[in-house]
Amino acid sequence: MPIRMIDILDNQRISLNTTARSKKSLFQLLSELLEHKEQQTDSHAIMNCLMQREKLGSTAVGHGIAIPHGRMESLTQPIACFVRLNEGLNMDAPDEQNVDLIFGLIVPQDNTNEHLNLLAYVAKIFDNQSSCQTLRDLSSKDSVYDFFLQQDENI
Repeated sequence: MPIRMIDILDNQRISLNTTARSKKSLFQLLSELLEHKEQQTDSHAIMNCLMQREKLGSTAVGHGIAIPHGRMESLTQPIACFVRLNEGLNMDAPDEQNVDLIFGLIVPQDNTNEHLNLLAYVAKIFDNQSSCQTLRDLSSKDSVYDFFLQQDENI
């Protein structure tokens, strides 16, 4: 059975109308949202994980979307977060557009197939311009969370 949004995201890990002046400040916010005490992850280790992955190449995919991600040994299951910036941030996207929709993801170190499947699932959601516009228009964490849960029905 594939991993679903309900398994990896909750509305406490959603941040709307947020300001980030740099990649570093964005990754700090993502790290704080992804921190998970039960899985013994801390924001410093998560930030390091995300920054190391970003050094390999930008996780911005174009059209204002970025999917920062990484793998961590201490995890037992994937954890996701979503951030909508009130002003786009330059993340060296291939289309040179600033990023305003960010889906952060960390997965267990050894779950390569699950990691790739999750990235493909998330990319499919963001590949739909209508979905992206919906995410830009929704006004509450709960409505954004509900949007992501609805995507599970399309698996």
